[in-house]
Amino acid sequence: MSNLRVASFGNRNRKEIALTFDDGPSPYFTQKILDTLDSFNIKATFFVIGKRCLEYPEILKEIKQGGHLIGNHTFSHKEGDFERCNNEIIRITGEASNYVRPPFYDLSFCEGESEYLQDKFIVTGDVDSKDYLSISQEEVIKNVLANTKNGSIIDFHDGSEIDDDLKTRAQKTVNILPEIITIFHNQFNLVRVDAMDLQFLDFQSVSEK
Repeated sequence: MSNLRVASFGNRNRKEIALTFDDGPSPYFTQKILDTLDSFNIKATFFVIGKRCLEYPEILKEIKQGGHLIGNHTFSHKEGDFERCNNEIIRITGEASNYVRPPFYDLSFCEGESEYLQDKFIVTGDVDSKDYLSISQEEVIKNVLANTKNGSIIDFHDGSEIDDDLKTRAQKTVNILPEIITIFHNQFNLVRVDAMDLQFLDFQSVSEK
């Protein structure tokens, strides 16, 4: 049995939040999101999929060069495998990632790699933008604004695990991100996940694959 550290939000007494983006890097949307973040001088966190890093290594390098935090989102949702994803991140950027996010926030993905994850930070989130659903941009904005508070970790997407969705999934996020940042800029300090005072709970991993 292993105790793993899991956090879904930061310190509720600090006026800071984190924007996070899953399932990239994407050749269609990641650079657009990076450009928006850069225009506001905001640093964010990108939880990348190893198979997309393998396909689009130059975009992963752009994320790192922009000063953003790279997190590990397994090699693929189907296969899992945090260590394999981290190997790709190291190969491409020269640095390991100590922050991981299991697909769907499903901690069972962590159980088979509890030894590898022992010194890692497992980060989920407390605000789901639902940008991956067939809902309007206005509904995505409403989801985010209604649920964000001090210490929130907001989950968006810049890519997709599914090939057929890769060209479309993150379009809503690209469209609404400037508006969301403009609103939050007056309320919170927008930071990378590793700059937050994360509130960890212990997750007991009881099985090894």
